[in-house]
Amino acid sequence: MQFCSYRTEKILVLLSQCLCNILSMNRFLLFFHGIAGRCFCLLLFLAFPFWASGNESSPLKQELKVLVLIITSDHFPVYKEFQKIWKSYMHLDPAHFEVYFLRADPNMKELYRIDEDTIWSRTGEDWCPDPGILNKTIISLEAMQPRLDEFDYVLRTNLSALFVFPQLLNYLKTMPRQRCYTGSNTGENSIIGSGSGFIISSDVARMLISDRDLLIDHTEGTDDVTVGLCLKKRHGVHLIRKDRIDIWSLPQWQAMKDSLPSDVFHFRVKSPDEERVVTDTFIQSQLRDMFYPEAAAN
Repeated sequence: MQFCSYRTEKILVLLSQCLCNILSMNRFLLFFHGIAGRCFCLLLFLAFPFWASGNESSPLKQELKVLVLIITSDHFPVYKEFQKIWKSYMHLDPAHFEVYFLRADPNMKELYRIDEDTIWSRTGEDWCPDPGILNKTIISLEAMQPRLDEFDYVLRTNLSALFVFPQLLNYLKTMPRQRCYTGSNTGENSIIGSGSGFIISSDVARMLISDRDLLIDHTEGTDDVTVGLCLKKRHGVHLIRKDRIDIWSLPQWQAMKDSLPSDVFHFRVKSPDEERVVTDTFIQSQLRDMFYPEAAAN
């Protein structure tokens, strides 16, 4: 794991050299400058990135990285269109966002498999009461468990959502790095982060992995409710609410599109089923073009 940038390494080298120069000015410390002093500088050089990577106030912690997991299936024609839109922008900022589609294959031999930007899980695809979405979430976290230390947060979302990643980064800089569970809720006064997009810190992701035997194949309630209740009741982790914008129709979108709040990073587009493949694809495309013009150009 890379703890600091090349620029930071150069600063540390200069700092070590300065310390050695200070020590060399004192003849009484000449011996220690040669042996103990150099060892001290070496230890400082090696230890500083570890300290900085775990220090909330350190400038090295300002560079966040988010693992994004998108619940995906081909059940409806609009889902295929949404995948194209996600694909057009989801890899634009790999330094801060690593993004995967989550798919299922109940006939797989292995429990999970990572193919480029897709994580496959051995489970079904269906929504509640089938536990497929919950299973894909937990199994995908297991698949990424060896690398979870590389990420500050995990965003679990779905195809109907569009996220503005630069604004999401600004929001996450204000959030705690541990025991964090945030996102839009599932209803007024709800304590549950909506499955359209909840965000957890990496330590909370490990909590869910540790509870996999309780969560896998759980059929009492939807995936987001099950996750939220598990975090609250078993780990005392509570939702930090952050509202999203829901877009239910084309007239609503046309009325609001020129006056969107500057700090909103999460949009959910879901019109009546019979209109989705045309209306929702159009609205999501316009959102994408608005926030990711470089993706629109391609």
